Amino acid sequence: MVVELNRSNFNKVTDLFKGLEYNLSIFSVINKINPGRIFVNDANNPTAALLISPEGIYFTGDAKDNAFNCELNNVLKDDIFKKALEKSDVDYIVFYSSKEWENSFKDIFNSLYPIEDDRRYLELEIGKFDIVEVSENVKKIDRKMLLDSNLKEVDDVRESIIENWSSIDNFLENGFGYVYIIDDGIVSRCITDCVVEDRCELGVETEKDYRKKGYCTQVVIAALNYCKGNNIKNIGWHCWDNNIPSYKLAEKVGFEQKKNIKVYFGWYNLYANYLINGNYYLKRKVNYKLSAEFHTRAFENNYGFVWQFYNAACAYWKINNKEEAKKYYKIALKNGWKGIESLKSSPLCEYLYDLDDSVMIESELKI
Repeated sequence: MVVELNRSNFNKVTDLFKGLEYNLSIFSVINKINPGRIFVNDANNPTAALLISPEGIYFTGDAKDNAFNCELNNVLKDDIFKKALEKSDVDYIVFYSSKEWENSFKDIFNSLYPIEDDRRYLELEIGKFDIVEVSENVKKIDRKMLLDSNLKEVDDVRESIIENWSSIDNFLENGFGYVYIIDDGIVSRCITDCVVEDRCELGVETEKDYRKKGYCTQVVIAALNYCKGNNIKNIGWHCWDNNIPSYKLAEKVGFEQKKNIKVYFGWYNLYANYLINGNYYLKRKVNYKLSAEFHTRAFENNYGFVWQFYNAACAYWKINNKEEAKKYYKIALKNGWKGIESLKSSPLCEYLYDLDDSVMIESELKI
């Protein structure tokens, strides 16, 4: 049985989530600071729970409650995913308190197809940080700034804040953040994802044309300066394991890595998620048959870019289904495929089928 807890009863699951204490977002929901939902297997004495926050989906407690797990599948598909798509949410990350949940995910995520990925968690004890002066271009986020319609990129900042905090008022009361401004535009920002007592977690972003210039370092330092002067003792930092610029920046200002975390990752839009799976099984956890199947599912529902049709052709070629391979290669050509060479300098190159092998495949497909 699955029961959604009333916000007044969120504290009933506090002890259950102690195994995921590095995710402060969980406790920001339990303490009713940030928005979120909690589902349990027993409203009075929960032994298993699912918590949804702006930062992720979290499972804890007894992973072997089969009735709870199977019913959660319907909750995810008919409630959580539908609401996420209505809000135009793109993707989700799944955290869990023990490896036992991995077996249960077969039932919980049946027909939803999240994939395995890796995250890093870094942490900074503010006592190890000394205040550093920052540029005059760094400004603390306040109400006047957020309402300044002439400030470029402020809409994006405001939307991000509302997504995490539910309202500007809540953020200004309980959170904080800093931005770097150049020519009346926000080029970099560091904003708290959540703040609970003497802990916080930071999120950062820099506009593409302004990266690798030190602006993000400046706004992060400004946020740490604020922590130092406002009794925030512990600061958390989450990022993908392959996001080298993110964790290198964190380490540069004093964060230390504490955890490597196995997570699951997916897109709320099922057909877009098929394409993610198609590439995953083509490039990372190689299974050409599954890659071909997932690409085809997406194409049947009018999803797919030209390079993804090419990838599908490669996957079918690798399982010796040459008719399907040539079919998708022709579709790629019809939609403007110019060959592998034209994309070698593109960021898409990392998502294309292996370059060394693709030369041979492409020559065969042209026959």
